[in-house]
Amino acid sequence: MSGRPFLPLAWIARGWQNNFSAWKPVIRISGVRPLEGYKLWLRFNTGEARVFDFKPLLNELGFAPLQDPKVFCGVYIDYGVTVWNNGNIDIAPEYLYENSTPAEDRIV
Repeated sequence: MSGRPFLPLAWIARGWQNNFSAWKPVIRISGVRPLEGYKLWLRFNTGEARVFDFKPLLNELGFAPLQDPKVFCGVYIDYGVTVWNNGNIDIAPEYLYENSTPAEDRIV
């Protein structure tokens, strides 16, 4: 035996990974909607709905094209990640989760 804990294949298939200290679910985006003021409403694979304020990142070189409201509103999901411009711009779901706030029950 390798000393690693045994994981049933069903757990692995559901997206569990080892982060060297504890078993945590892999964070993925399952729903996204652009909101006014460069905010994103996000549904995560944990079932939680959260809101991420994108304004502070718009001056970063990689996100500068998102200053155009039409481009920002073109957000979509590709393999659990929010992307824009045919996948040329993306942001990690873990970052969105950690830097967002719980959403209200309804999309406004």
